[in-house]
Amino acid sequence: MRTHRPFCVHSHVFGTFLPRLVRHVRSCPVGFPIESATLRPIGKPGDCKLWFEINATKDGATLNDDTQHYPADPNGELGIDIADFAEESLVGLELFHAGTQNDDEDSCDSIFYYYEHQPLRKNSVQILDRNGDAFTVRWSGVTQDVNHYDGTKPEAGVEIDATFTLVRRPT
Repeated sequence: MRTHRPFCVHSHVFGTFLPRLVRHVRSCPVGFPIESATLRPIGKPGDCKLWFEINATKDGATLNDDTQHYPADPNGELGIDIADFAEESLVGLELFHAGTQNDDEDSCDSIFYYYEHQPLRKNSVQILDRNGDAFTVRWSGVTQDVNHYDGTKPEAGVEIDATFTLVRRPT
């Protein structure tokens, strides 16, 4: 089920805002610098999706024992249904997307890529601030541990703190 609700914005509650993508694997965070992050409305009024895309780079990444020999350039995509797009109303929204229930379902609107594409589940997106076309976003979710695709390990957490650039619809 996809829902969204406003939340109270408290500036800098989490300290200094650092653009990053962090993957938590069994309590060992792996951090990646952000290469690009965009958000765009897709669809038409009354039937709209807010689409988030993020690309990180292994250059300058903080790796752990599991990842230091096989670094990757992780990326993610998330599309959340919204009633209508009003950019002036985005700050203060908290958006949710459960993702797929199992790996057999189509996960094209909620996906994480590390070595392979994996569904990204339990997504929570907070739009914290805005400066022109730049939106400060905190996005979290979970995915399968990329070093153990057999499901023998618990899901890995993904945390994204980044400035997403708004890409407007063509007029």
